[in-house]
Amino acid sequence: MQPASKADSPKQHDPQAKPLAGQHALVTGGNRGIGAAIAEELVRLGVNLTLAARDRESLNQRREHLSKIGPSAISLQVMDLTDPDSIAESHTAARDDLGPITILINNAGVAPSAPLDKLELKSWEQTFAINVQAVFLLSQAVLPGMQNKGFGRIVNIASTAGLRGYPFVAGYV
Repeated sequence: MQPASKADSPKQHDPQAKPLAGQHALVTGGNRGIGAAIAEELVRLGVNLTLAARDRESLNQRREHLSKIGPSAISLQVMDLTDPDSIAESHTAARDDLGPITILINNAGVAPSAPLDKLELKSWEQTFAINVQAVFLLSQAVLPGMQNKGFGRIVNIASTAGLRGYPFVAGYV
């Protein structure tokens, strides 16, 4: 039996390595919660970042905070995930600002709370548009850039509601 070569041995983790440095990530719902935490880590890794959310003021505050963490370029997009035109326009603007998006974090989501017999169709449609349709549209929009760059990652954030039902969230998809 021959000893394993260096190529066969497990790679050592280098905490200084930043293999994603220079990539361009788009994070929906990147202004707070899980999305904000993901955005912070991406900036620490040297990733250029587009934050997308509905509220310009919260995006501005988040950019100010992130600029203190690292030197990544940060673009802000006010994006209405219920509106396919807003999604397309924001994607184009983000791509024009920082180049092709090679990392997409579909994080934004809504969870209306109502008993099924009280849930309004408008609320159902809004939830589906944000939690499902926007994921599809953004993934479809970024795919050509990923293919051209030969690199891409799409990460869809989900909740435990996909594993177990909860009262009053029948419309949460």
